[in-house]
Amino acid sequence: MRHRATPAVLAALLAGSACGAAGGAETVSFAVEAEVLVPPLQRLEVTPSLLTWPPPTGSDLAAGHIDADPPILATIYSNTPWDLAVRVVQPDARASHDGAASVSAGSVPILYRTPNGDFALLSADWAVVASGAFADGEPVRLELRIPLDWTQSRPGEYTPRLEYRLAPAGR
Repeated sequence: MRHRATPAVLAALLAGSACGAAGGAETVSFAVEAEVLVPPLQRLEVTPSLLTWPPPTGSDLAAGHIDADPPILATIYSNTPWDLAVRVVQPDARASHDGAASVSAGSVPILYRTPNGDFALLSADWAVVASGAFADGEPVRLELRIPLDWTQSRPGEYTPRLEYRLAPAGR
């Protein structure tokens, strides 16, 4: 059975040992057990915080895509194994200048990849893009691309939102 010393018990022991020490050469020693709980701690930094693609040109349409420049850099801090996930939210409507809702031109597909990987489509579902054991500022680079073609790329203003989630591995 473990006993824990309360502040009152510790004060009584110290007072008793001081009185005993004044009358003789007795030494009293004791140990105090400490418990420290360190919860899973994680922090995510993402740059740039605002991603703006330039208007596509005829050359971009001929190439079939436009790339985000610079790529996304996510910096991971975690004292537990982690997963970094990303998703894209495509709004169904946007406000017009007079405040009334107007239907957007639709959604724009966004592809992602990590270095040396293949491009994959981002969706409204979370996609784990990187995992690790522990991290003290581990960089994760994401390259983003919008596929373009002459028949599917419609004029309009698109406002997709990228969301990032850093979580303990497997959650």
